[in-house]
Amino acid sequence: MRSRTHHPFASPFLLLLAVGCGPGVLGTTAGDFGVTFSEDPDCVEIDTSSLDIAAPFTIDMFIKAGDEGGFAFYPLAVWPGAFALYQNRDGYSIFGPTDDTEATSSAATPTSFLDGGYHHVAATYDTDGSASLYLDGDRLVSAPLSLLDDPGDRLYLGCWPGHDDAWLTGTIGELRLQSVLHYDSDFAPTWEEYEPAEAILGLWHLNEGRGTAILDAQGDADGELEGGEWVEFLLPGYDPDDDPPDTGD
Repeated sequence: MRSRTHHPFASPFLLLLAVGCGPGVLGTTAGDFGVTFSEDPDCVEIDTSSLDIAAPFTIDMFIKAGDEGGFAFYPLAVWPGAFALYQNRDGYSIFGPTDDTEATSSAATPTSFLDGGYHHVAATYDTDGSASLYLDGDRLVSAPLSLLDDPGDRLYLGCWPGHDDAWLTGTIGELRLQSVLHYDSDFAPTWEEYEPAEAILGLWHLNEGRGTAILDAQGDADGELEGGEWVEFLLPGYDPDDDPPDTGD
């Protein structure tokens, strides 16, 4: 079982090695953190101009969901012109295009992730145009879609600029974007921090703990936090909603 704290001697709160906290002042940090979103304009904006996204791809994340819904859109990750992963006003979890929010135009399931619990959320898109949406390792829905029509140069977490009544209530603790179809059936999430790898387009641990800089562990697509709040977010190797596993010790 691996902790997200990477330094063996010091507290994560003392490990901010960046001189400043503003955007563009990026340094190595570590800690058990995530970003909580609760209102407009809480948002992470990531510069994806150097990323070349194409099918197949996989996006997955660890979250702690809020427990309200029904009057707004609740975006987890939105890349205008490429894809959107969110919950709509009717409580449907949706993976689909950014220019059409009708559930019938997306991979949509009447399963809400806004229940106050910890969740692993994943979505995949294959070369044949097949999109799938997973919650906690269970494939909830698959559908033929047309994504990646005209990807812009920004990926947004917890917000959806230009879309009325669209903000997340909850915490994002880890986000990974891969250039492969990582899942094609049900699986068991590991609840461990992801490691950089060749197939990863972007990897955001969201563990800076202070300031506004959001680092891409792959080194290609850093971002900036506006609003929001740094909070504790543990990846203990098991679903934090569950009791710790019995190790026999």
